[in-house]
Amino acid sequence: MLDALSTIKARLPAARFFVPPTVLEELGFMYERGNEEEKEAAEIALSCMREWGYEAVNVIPVGRGIAEQLSFKLRTSEVLPDEEVNDGFIIAECALIGCSLLLSSDSHLIEAGLNPKFYGILKDSDADEDKMVIGSPHTIATRFFRKR
Repeated sequence: MLDALSTIKARLPAARFFVPPTVLEELGFMYERGNEEEKEAAEIALSCMREWGYEAVNVIPVGRGIAEQLSFKLRTSEVLPDEEVNDGFIIAECALIGCSLLLSSDSHLIEAGLNPKFYGILKDSDADEDKMVIGSPHTIATRFFRKR
């Protein structure tokens, strides 16, 4: 993850890094109820977030309703599996705040971004103007790292 952040900062110095509300909720859940490994990972993420340059953001209350609808559309159109409600929220929240790149190791999110229906659903929902890209930290670090 840190390699991906370094690569993005080097290539896009004005880039800002956001953590949407559902990701914060998932980290809190992992910290409270996860196994020891999950608790430790959540604690590191939550305590180092600002140091790593991440900003927590919220969607306005009306945006939460839109996020619910968009999550539902992504799941009913089979862009995401039906049980991946939070993944739908994460995509919707990122689209609503105008993220250009959603950085995740979650295979459901990455596969959703590759689905041919993905951008049409975002466009129909007026949630994404810039065609958000979803990529893993490894992919971003290896594909976009400047070799000397």
